[in-house]
Amino acid sequence: ISGEHFTHTQIGGEYVTLIHIGGEHFLLTQIGGEHFALTQIGGLHFILIQIGEEHFILIQIGGEHFILIQIGGEHFILIQIGREHFTLTQIGREHFTLTQIGGEHFTHTQIGGE
Repeated sequence: ISGEHFTHTQIGGEYVTLIHIGGEHFLLTQIGGEHFALTQIGGLHFILIQIGEEHFILIQIGGEHFILIQIGGEHFILIQIGREHFTLTQIGREHFTLTQIGGEHFTHTQIGGE
């Protein structure tokens, strides 16, 4: 559609959709009940993986890796900046845990408004 390119490819039972708009590339892959979506905007990479009710999001910006895993009501976030690893765990809205792997460990817990 006027400079926009849509490509749909079926390989066996796998469906791959590639959308090219200008210099931006959008890739959507669906395999059975699992959904894989890759969006590339310039140097930004966004990956969304849905397996059943579980959602996995991977965001890569340059050399920094951001991983968000949502399982039910529990949220797990892994942030890698260089060689430092940070893990944030949120269960509901009460508990927050921040962990730095590679020497020091930090844990922060919030219960209610305290």
